Amino acid sequence: MIPRASDIASSLTASRRMLQVAPWKFALAYSCFVVIWILSTDAVIHTWELPSWTYSARGFFTGGFTVVCMWIFTRRLAEGAIRTQSLISEAEGGYRALFEVHPAPMWLYDKRSLMILKANEAAVATYGYTSKDFANLSILDLYTPAERENILQGASVQEINSSALSGIRKHVSHDQRVMTMDVLGNEGLFKGQPYGLLMAHDVSAHFEMERKLAHSLGVIELAQQIAMMGYWEQDPVTLRMTWSQEIYSILGIDGAMLQLDMACFLSAVHPDDRKRVNMAHQDIARTGHMTLEYRVVRPQGEIRYIYERATITREPSGGARILLGTYIDITELKAVEHRLAEQQKRYEYMVSRLPEGVLIVRKGAIHYANAAAFDMFGGSIKLSLEEADFSQCIHPEFRAREIDRLSALKKGLINEQPFRYLKLLRLDGSEFEAEVAEIVLEDKGQRDIQLIVRDVSQAQQMRRALEDANSRLQQLSQRLIEVQEVERRQLARDLHDDVGQQLTGLKLHLQRLIKKLDPEPSLKEMAQTIAHSVDEALSKVRSLSLSLHPLQLENLGLEAAVRWHLAHFLEATQTKWELQVAGPVSETSPEKAVAAFRIVQEAIANVARHAQADTVRISLKRDAEGLKLEILDDGRGFDVNEAIQGAKSLGLTSMHERVASLGGEVKISSLKGVGTRISVRLPAVQAPLK
Repeated sequence: MIPRASDIASSLTASRRMLQVAPWKFALAYSCFVVIWILSTDAVIHTWELPSWTYSARGFFTGGFTVVCMWIFTRRLAEGAIRTQSLISEAEGGYRALFEVHPAPMWLYDKRSLMILKANEAAVATYGYTSKDFANLSILDLYTPAERENILQGASVQEINSSALSGIRKHVSHDQRVMTMDVLGNEGLFKGQPYGLLMAHDVSAHFEMERKLAHSLGVIELAQQIAMMGYWEQDPVTLRMTWSQEIYSILGIDGAMLQLDMACFLSAVHPDDRKRVNMAHQDIARTGHMTLEYRVVRPQGEIRYIYERATITREPSGGARILLGTYIDITELKAVEHRLAEQQKRYEYMVSRLPEGVLIVRKGAIHYANAAAFDMFGGSIKLSLEEADFSQCIHPEFRAREIDRLSALKKGLINEQPFRYLKLLRLDGSEFEAEVAEIVLEDKGQRDIQLIVRDVSQAQQMRRALEDANSRLQQLSQRLIEVQEVERRQLARDLHDDVGQQLTGLKLHLQRLIKKLDPEPSLKEMAQTIAHSVDEALSKVRSLSLSLHPLQLENLGLEAAVRWHLAHFLEATQTKWELQVAGPVSETSPEKAVAAFRIVQEAIANVARHAQADTVRISLKRDAEGLKLEILDDGRGFDVNEAIQGAKSLGLTSMHERVASLGGEVKISSLKGVGTRISVRLPAVQAPLK
């Protein structure tokens, strides 16, 4: 995967020619400009009799121009070196040497498979892999999972080019450290085989500095803070001082009305800082430099903050030494710092007063804890919470998982998660249940984890108590339904066996009496009326007995009981009915058959009393999942939520209770003017009550 020797030889020749020719051209152009500049400025200064500080200004300009020229020159050299090293062949020792000792991480990889062929020493040192490790990695393994997804985006490995790999990218090292890298890529062919070359520069610190600076002040605001800057010069021998106009503006003095000298300047300094400023200016001759921050008072009483730097240097011509100082008004910057400090105090106060616990975990230890966290974890030993090992505050059941999660969060491998359930330990060893949310904090290159802890022990206990109470209520409801069915069965038998038999005997005796009263027409008519009343009473007793517990349900099964009830109950109405049966309904267990029959009984009663329906369709289906019952009518309909929430229908409540006691589901839907649908599912295997 190395370029052809002929291509590299020609490229090397061109690059070396550039490196050889470029220096003298730059040097010649620079020398000519400097000579012309010095001669022309000397002529202008002598002709116009400009003050001596113009020599300093000329020196500053010359120095700045020199820096720019050197930057252009070194950049030209660097670009030539990069082009040269990217084309040198392995056969020529210069390529290998430049590749190996280059300060930036570099990789040579197979364009077809993206497997890394070689990595330089900088890549090994920066990423923590050995050269052998790199040989087993794909170039995509250097990128974070999110970056790999962005690079691929449905494309195959063969379709990935160097431009897709280049740019500002997130790389991950061997120890899972995430780095922001400026990646440059190139591609080529060697003997018809494609290869790729990748180089990366670590710009993590640059991006971190920009992010923090923009977050705290904003780039534009920061530029506005240092809007006023002046300078002054002093001859160490004559002590004559020259002040720039900006200093007059900062001090609030009219330069045309008052000539500023050292005594006048010191009078403008705040009385509390005057002695310190005077001593610092006097010590410059001994120390050679000064850095000072102090206050000045304007004539109208306004206080301004000043940052001053001074140093002893020589004139550009190499003559006598001069004292040069810069004067910067940092009042606005001080105000911003004060506001930031106030905001920090308010934030700390707010966090300390939060009712939920706040912890900051740094390197596995608790770096900060607010008052609620002290109460939550510390109990009677609050002072030992900070700097405690956070892993010891996690219940052993969750400890290994949470330690791995915090480590992955710190490395940026996973995302933050909202409140989740966790068991924690107090410092005295007692456990409590909590919900924990996590936030990643960036502080001076250190990634800390902020945890918001919410104690839910009491809520969890209440929830479990409610679940237990609900379970007991369901058991009680099921038991009441069972007792009710037993009582109904017993009452039906009593009516049928006792009352029914007595009425039947009374009827037989009346029939015998009627035969003997043929000679007495009036008495016979009275006896016949009584016998008719006994027939009606006997019919009502039988009907009531069957309604309480139809014998067909026990003797013939669910289908026969439902058919009898439909025919018997709806015969006096104009409602048509239809029953559809599928599957072995007769094999339904007794408790489920009773529940289904009672639901049909209640639904038909509602249809007859309220719905005014023309048609009722009932479907019974039994399969491996259980028994399914559906009742559909075309009646008036009603508001289901209003009926259930307002407790207007005990029948609907009874349906829900019966089905819930058997672990089933019931759905009731109704539209006014359209009809009602009741769907019931009773599972084959009853789920345990919760």
